[in-house]
Amino acid sequence: MCAVPGDPHALGMTRTTEPAARDIAGLRRAGTCLLVASGLWWVAAATLIPPEDYFFADSAREEALAIVAHPGMFRAFHVVATAGIAAGVVGLALLARWLRSRTATVAAAVAGAAFVAWLVEAGVRVTAGVSRARDFASGLTGPESEPAVGSWPVFAVAAVGFAMPAVVAWVLARERVPGRRSSLLAAVFLTLGTVAAAATLAPSVVYQFGLLPFALVLVLARRRQRALAPITGSVTA
Repeated sequence: MCAVPGDPHALGMTRTTEPAARDIAGLRRAGTCLLVASGLWWVAAATLIPPEDYFFADSAREEALAIVAHPGMFRAFHVVATAGIAAGVVGLALLARWLRSRTATVAAAVAGAAFVAWLVEAGVRVTAGVSRARDFASGLTGPESEPAVGSWPVFAVAAVGFAMPAVVAWVLARERVPGRRSSLLAAVFLTLGTVAAAATLAPSVVYQFGLLPFALVLVLARRRQRALAPITGSVTA
């Protein structure tokens, strides 16, 4: 074998890229899904909650009045929020596949189960809420009849699902992907957002504030090149 002048292989050296371009593209796809999730929850929380604030009403009467005044908005909130959660689950699944981590895979599976739970809970809320508002408006029910809010176990499963992005974020931070400092900061912000969501019973906080820096770190991931590294094997003239 003859050495070719200027050939890095002839010098026993080669240039490597870490992560590879394909891997960076995978990270960006996952980050885009999480970015969409965050954006959809911004829309849902900022523009699609009725002005009377159904979720913080003091009585069933106030809830019914809020729904009957804006039934379309009430439905739209749940549609957009559900789409946001779906995008988040897809993003986590892509990250789990990229990482090939058992912890990340389990977290994505739990997030998927929580998404199904959210669908059940949202369906109960929309169906019961709109039906109760119509009955109240027509005088068929009293103003203080308590609403059906679904199953508490189902609600608990859905709530646990909001912690799963933080779990995957720490897996990424441990792997130092795409960078040690950026991934660590994203994991910290996402964890703080998760804690704030649990403390305030406002899971949208996770998607509005926690997922945003995490998604941006992945979307803005850039190829990092290492210095020339030796390869195994000998070179003969």
